[in-house]
Amino acid sequence: MADKKIIGISQYGLSWIGREGAALESHPYLFITKKGEDPFILIQQNLHEMNDFCVTLFEGIKNKASQQLTFSQEIDNYEGDEYFDILEIYHLGYDVENLGRMYCPASALVMIYANLIRSLHIIAKYYGQDHYKSWRTTRDNRGAELEQLVFLLEKIAGEKLDVFIERRVRILIDDNMRPLRNDFLHGNWEGVERRLLGISIKNCFEIVSHILYFLEQKFDENRLLSGKSVELA
Repeated sequence: MADKKIIGISQYGLSWIGREGAALESHPYLFITKKGEDPFILIQQNLHEMNDFCVTLFEGIKNKASQQLTFSQEIDNYEGDEYFDILEIYHLGYDVENLGRMYCPASALVMIYANLIRSLHIIAKYYGQDHYKSWRTTRDNRGAELEQLVFLLEKIAGEKLDVFIERRVRILIDDNMRPLRNDFLHGNWEGVERRLLGISIKNCFEIVSHILYFLEQKFDENRLLSGKSVELA
């Protein structure tokens, strides 16, 4: 069992934030709202919960890997029929290495991407209710949702949102998150494993947070086109 390999993959440099996150003024890699307007408070909460879920996920698989390693070492202490009974039970279980190497980080990336899409929906719905309602009835469901959301947000803001054409943002979305999500959903595990090489979960959180900081500066309640807030859930 390559336990060290799993532990390295499991940690990813993430840290638990919990309820204390609501009182922080800044964070090394997670979005903290500066204006405190309703949509960005909700978006911050969602992102922090996603971070803590990933911490729980990775720490859980690290602990399970450690337990499995200990068990595989201890079965050598048994003899005769007892040894073979224990060995059979051990081999009936799955190897957690695949969980740590591929399934856990891939699941985290898919959910971080989905969280970004959800955040863009929340912003568009809050700051441009009428535009958002019209977009929901006319959008092309066959097209890439993020590009259509960006176009909608630019229409609401009345300007180009250059953050979405920054190189590191395009690489994260076009080369990493979206292709990995597609491979994941279609069961292309070789593609998933290949795309995970060199990806940092912490860096994904950092770039998504960078996008959110940019958008918070471009949208504020004084520019609400619909003239009223809407339910965010």
